[in-house]
Amino acid sequence: MSDHVDGPRSIGEPAADVTDLFAFTSPENPARTVLAMCVFPSAGEHAVFSNVIDHSIVVRRVSVAGVGSAAKFQPADNEIRFSFRFEVLKRDAAGKAVQRGVCKLPGGRELSLTVNDEKVESTPEGDVRVFAGLRSDPFYLAWDVGRLKKLPNLLQHDNVLCIVAELDTRRVLDPAKGSLFGVIAETTPIPQPSGHLGYPVRRIDWVGRPEQTNMRFNNPAMEGIDDFTRPVEPQTPFAIRRRCSRCSCSA
Repeated sequence: MSDHVDGPRSIGEPAADVTDLFAFTSPENPARTVLAMCVFPSAGEHAVFSNVIDHSIVVRRVSVAGVGSAAKFQPADNEIRFSFRFEVLKRDAAGKAVQRGVCKLPGGRELSLTVNDEKVESTPEGDVRVFAGLRSDPFYLAWDVGRLKKLPNLLQHDNVLCIVAELDTRRVLDPAKGSLFGVIAETTPIPQPSGHLGYPVRRIDWVGRPEQTNMRFNNPAMEGIDDFTRPVEPQTPFAIRRRCSRCSCSA
C-alpha cells in the first residue's frame, strides 16, 4: 500500500515519511512471510536513516466482527512488533562511512544490522532475517490532468529507504490461532526526557490503509475541505477513535 507525502508532519520531515508498506508470502519460500516498509520519498543516492526516529512494522491478529454496515476488522490486543533504530554514521576499518542499526524483535530479542549490507542479518534460530537500505522506487508521473498534456516522467529515477523483515510464518505468527492479520507501519520520535515546554509528538507518520490520507483527505480538487491529515497522523493505529464525517471512512 502507498501513502507518500500525506501530511504536514511527514512532508516537513521526509526521512520519517512512510511511503509504502508491503506484506506478502516469500516467493523463495512459501513458509515465510515478508514485511517491508519504505520511508524518505525521492531519497538521494547517499541518503541515510534518521537516528532520532523509531521505524516500526506492527502485526496484530484480527477477526471479522459485526455484520452488514456494522462489519469491521477487530484487532487483538497483542502485537507482533519489529522496531528499527539507527545510529549516526561511523567509519569502518577502511575509513568508509557506514550506518548501523538494531532491530528489536517480538519478545525482546535484538538483531544488529548494517545499512545497505545485502548479506542480510539473521537470528541464530533462523526465524527472522532483516535488511535496511536504499532501494529503487520508480513511479510513473508524466501527465498534466488539467490540460491532458504529456510530461517527462518526474519520478523515473526515484529511490526510497527500505526496511525488511522476513520471518518464519508458523513460528512467529502462529496462524493456527487465527490466520487473518492486520499490519501497519509507523515512524515515531525516539522517547526523550520530559521537558518544561510543549508536548511530545506521539507519531510522525503511519500507514495502514492505501492512499487513505494523501488521496482521500488531502485532495486539492475538493475545494474548501478541511485538512484531515493533521489529526490523523497522531492517532493510534488499530484503535482509530473517530470516523470522517465527509466520506464515512475510518480516519
